[in-house]
Amino acid sequence: MKAAIASSHNVSEEKVDVRSGAQSNSQKESSRGFGVMRTTLAICAVLVLLRTHIPLKLVTTPSQNLASDSILPGVKEDKAYGWKDDIWPIRPQQPWDISTDFAHPRKLKYDVEQGTWLRLDVSPNGEIVFDMLGDLYCLPSDALQNSDGQTRWRAYPILLGVPWDSDPHFSPDGQKLVFRSDAGLGVENIWTLPWRGCRTAALRSYDHDPETTHPLNQSLLQALAHEEEDEIWLAQGFKEDDDKRMRRLLREGRSEAHRVTNETYRWVSDARFHPDGDKVVATKWYTSGRSLGAGEGWIYEVPLSEKSTKAGDGMRVVGRSLPFGWEPEQYPDQQIGPEQFVWWGKDRLIYSKNVAEESDGAFEYSKDVYKGIYAIFARNLTTGATEKLVSASPGSASRPELSHDGRTLAFVRRVRDKEALVLKDLVSGTIRNIWYGLTYDATSISAPMGTYPSFAFTRADDAICEGLNRHIAFIRRGGDYMTGHVVATANPGIYVGTLTLPSPFGMPNAAERTFAIKDVRRVSKMTPRKIKFVDGASKLIVHTSQSASVIDISGEPDANGEYPVETLTEGKMSVELAVTPRVLNSVKSGAHMRTVPAKIGHAAFVDFFQVYVADGTAVDKLLWSKPGPNATRGLARVSLDGGHDLTWSGDGTTLFWFLGPYLHSLKVDQLKHCRSAIQSDPSTFGIDCVRQFVNVTEVHAYHQSESKRLSKDAFDVARREAKGAADQSQSHADILVIINATLVTMATGSESGDIVHDATIIIQGGVIQLVGKGLVAPQGAKVIDAQGGVIVPGFVDVHAHWNGADTVASSWEQLAFLAYGCTTMHNPSSDTVDTWTERVRVESGLMLGPRIFTTGTIIYGAGEAGYHQDIADDAEARSALIRLKVEAGPYAFSYKNYNIPSRASRQRLIKVAKELAMNVYPEGGMNFDWDLTYIVDGMTTVEHSLPIPTLYDDILTLFSASGTGNTPTHVVNYGGIFGEDYVWAHESLPFDNKLRRFVPHGYLEGLSRSVSAPRDAYQLFNTSASVYEMTKRGLNGNVGAHGEPPVGLNYHEEMWFFSKGGMTPYEVLRSATRSGALSLGLFNSIGSLEEGKLADMLIYPPGAAILDDISLSRDIRFVIKGGRVWDASTMEEEWPLKGKRPSLPPLSAD
Repeated sequence: MKAAIASSHNVSEEKVDVRSGAQSNSQKESSRGFGVMRTTLAICAVLVLLRTHIPLKLVTTPSQNLASDSILPGVKEDKAYGWKDDIWPIRPQQPWDISTDFAHPRKLKYDVEQGTWLRLDVSPNGEIVFDMLGDLYCLPSDALQNSDGQTRWRAYPILLGVPWDSDPHFSPDGQKLVFRSDAGLGVENIWTLPWRGCRTAALRSYDHDPETTHPLNQSLLQALAHEEEDEIWLAQGFKEDDDKRMRRLLREGRSEAHRVTNETYRWVSDARFHPDGDKVVATKWYTSGRSLGAGEGWIYEVPLSEKSTKAGDGMRVVGRSLPFGWEPEQYPDQQIGPEQFVWWGKDRLIYSKNVAEESDGAFEYSKDVYKGIYAIFARNLTTGATEKLVSASPGSASRPELSHDGRTLAFVRRVRDKEALVLKDLVSGTIRNIWYGLTYDATSISAPMGTYPSFAFTRADDAICEGLNRHIAFIRRGGDYMTGHVVATANPGIYVGTLTLPSPFGMPNAAERTFAIKDVRRVSKMTPRKIKFVDGASKLIVHTSQSASVIDISGEPDANGEYPVETLTEGKMSVELAVTPRVLNSVKSGAHMRTVPAKIGHAAFVDFFQVYVADGTAVDKLLWSKPGPNATRGLARVSLDGGHDLTWSGDGTTLFWFLGPYLHSLKVDQLKHCRSAIQSDPSTFGIDCVRQFVNVTEVHAYHQSESKRLSKDAFDVARREAKGAADQSQSHADILVIINATLVTMATGSESGDIVHDATIIIQGGVIQLVGKGLVAPQGAKVIDAQGGVIVPGFVDVHAHWNGADTVASSWEQLAFLAYGCTTMHNPSSDTVDTWTERVRVESGLMLGPRIFTTGTIIYGAGEAGYHQDIADDAEARSALIRLKVEAGPYAFSYKNYNIPSRASRQRLIKVAKELAMNVYPEGGMNFDWDLTYIVDGMTTVEHSLPIPTLYDDILTLFSASGTGNTPTHVVNYGGIFGEDYVWAHESLPFDNKLRRFVPHGYLEGLSRSVSAPRDAYQLFNTSASVYEMTKRGLNGNVGAHGEPPVGLNYHEEMWFFSKGGMTPYEVLRSATRSGALSLGLFNSIGSLEEGKLADMLIYPPGAAILDDISLSRDIRFVIKGGRVWDASTMEEEWPLKGKRPSLPPLSAD
């Protein structure tokens, strides 16, 4: 049996040129630059010392794939059940270069002795090439041949710069190197380079032995001499000329790079040369409505010279399979596909695939790795036959690599608490685990970076290197989340009735604020977005997000109680639609038919966030705004940056819509002045002309501030208690004093400087006035004796989700959050309009809850109507962020990049965000390489953990020094079973009295688990250790509980998970307060107990030693937000309105 070498966690590395971007005001710009590393290559125990400088990188050198039928004779293309990939993206990317159009250089220099997830290959002569932090390095053959287990070798940088390069592999003859890179538009494609040896390819000159030192060529030396000058030129906003471009390419090592693929939306990874060396097989990744990629096997011709190539070139040879019962048109919805291809001879491919979920077609989180998820297959491309080489059970089988003689298959699998390197003899079928020293694989997640880093056999095959009288119509819905689906759930639909208004001019007194609706009857089971009477009150126009219909309520219903419905028009991907009818004839009772287009005057709809209008005579198919032949004829875009809540004037001549507080209106007959511009603009449909006819009116709405309401309530109480008698002390009625407290101020971030015993806090009008010892309470102030109890700042949940933002009722979720101490919530994915409306209800005192902030609707890369945004140019980037900013003004300080595939799009957004003073909180969506570019390009945080739980020096240093924070959300951790499962299994949640007071009991009943799992199945503990190590180095590690049930309590579980990585209770509390406020850019207002800040804090009972045991953090005595005090166990107000209790819907029968 053959021995092996695998690239394990102990391989060392280099650099990072961290690009600046939108970061919290509290953060300082970090950097990008070099690095030094030492490395141990798995079994071979080759020690390596890497030192490398990372300059600016890039370059796009086009080439072309030949016709698919010439790529590999005898091989038939996989037709993917006839599916055509012709919808996404909606608009093509406009020119951008990630190396020069986002020129914000920062340098970060550091030494590294270990590397994370290094992918490598070995050349025929024994040279090793590997990737680290988006650059490529090599080790000369000496490193492998003369390894003594002690000598450290310096790795040579061979590909540097801004582009993220990875997955290097040699051609069979060792003359070429194929790799993945996001150079140019920032979409990962396949490239090749000629290979002339490690020392010849080196971009820096150093060696272990002076006699073998290989001098750098003169062109490279001259390019290096101009490096500082060229970088300053770019940083000042100048464009790169040809000479500067060539110098940059020389410095980056890509002056001879050739493009193999030119994808602009899908991305490609992990290419392997065919034995003939003239083509490669690679994994092409497809997203559906979800942003998780599904792989397919594609073959591409390797160009011999620069030739044009376009997106979609190549040949699909191994596509996705359809689950049983699925139709061919559902093919793009399959979320699971083959990946990790290697050649087995000239017409066979070996690959790995998630078989645990393929038959369902949907990726799920929190899987059991021990049962097995991935299996390994072989496909004969000539016969089409497929065989399973290794089954998924036990422990999965992934990352196949084949020996050069084609006999030995190497792969990895989980074995108990170990990760094993396994060899299978393909002749005898013998399988043997040969080494248990590997880092855990990533088979439990979506892993476009590979379920394990690639490794390679040596040429001798002896080793392996490793979301007033009037008629009235209303909609009744079937219950909602906030009522637990137990209140008013019967007979949802559209109802009509009659009512008499008390006066034509409103309601002059309180007695007239209620009135009866009579003669109520249901006319439809539909629950649409909007309804409107037409033809007097004989008909209703009904609008859903993707259709407009008319219901004739003047006649009689059919046998099922339904009135005649006629569809007027429909949208293909619209999220809102409103029509103005031209003629509405009576229709036959019970008929459900489509009208002719002439029945529509105009149709307005929201498509991909913009507002469009079409003349009804032009509507002959589904309304759609995708540029090209599919777009609705004569379509006009009427919004500049977007809009919502469309409505037509009564006469149908004017369209109205809102964007934030701005009411827009357009008389549609004005569109005639732009007819020519509309017809000649197939991309933005004449908006540059139409905008001059749009009227904008700002609508002002006011409410009393939290501070003024508090003071008013306090003074009202004081006057009542004094029974009208004048008392000087009443002037202090809005002052709250807390005495005998143990304060954890979080003012300095240091435990020794933040803990103050026997302290006093004086608060007035909800703002902290004084903090310290020996302070005296003013006469008439409210005094609370903390009795030595600990007081900490209110908790900040940086990553919180919740439901019910569209309800007008009180929210049990918000009450639960607040009862458990979360005084500030940041939701990094919620409806922009609804969530800001919910915030106004809280801030105006109509609803009780924490301070609410949100990114609003995500900026989404995958193919889901209502969410997808291409961000194809600077104008679209600006519109995307203005749509968010305008809804809440200064409170809208954040946006969320959610798996946008093009780095160019991501960079465009960051540039605009800096101008608008916005931060970016990207989804750490299990794409390891993308996550690292978020850090390098300067995003504010990475939300969720990195998909590789155990991190080493390269990433630990980069992440902590970059200024980018992290909210790991252990409760939904990548790499293993979710933390919430751990909570459900170890807590008696349905019996928790506090939870039962705030949470619908039916929800709690669903949170019991009796299934146990080995501790090693919970990779969150490794994540916690990595986060702790980075916080010691300066990272802002933030607490965010993801809104996982049970809300509120799980925040404390998340804090406990932080402690399991090594944090002390103080350090956990710091992450829950100061760090979160810093990462949100709110530290001037919250996050610490300091003068001038909002009085958000938690008082613990005497004896609750949370500074010794963080598991006591949930035992809160009082919650204070803006100076108002509640009993944390009941949320009954303690001050100023003592005894006031919040209203809640009935949560359960018991």
